[in-house]
Amino acid sequence: MPVSVKPYVTVGKPVTRCCGMPCVTPGKKTCDGVKNGECVFTVSQNICVEVPVAFGAAASAGDTYVNCICAAANDIGFEGNMEEK
Repeated sequence: MPVSVKPYVTVGKPVTRCCGMPCVTPGKKTCDGVKNGECVFTVSQNICVEVPVAFGAAASAGDTYVNCICAAANDIGFEGNMEEK
């Protein structure tokens, strides 16, 4: 009997959260206090990502076969009322 095994993986919804404090660093331009000016800065933040993953496998059996052409009662240990052919 043939047996097939097929692996699978199921990926759940990721969950993210901040890890630690953010770090603010000045960018290429600094704020000089100019009217209608701008300040450019970069905020860096480490994040933690949790991804639930489930691994498994599914097994299925194929068709079974039997060949009784050459079988006789004494071949299978049957001591009942069976005629040999």
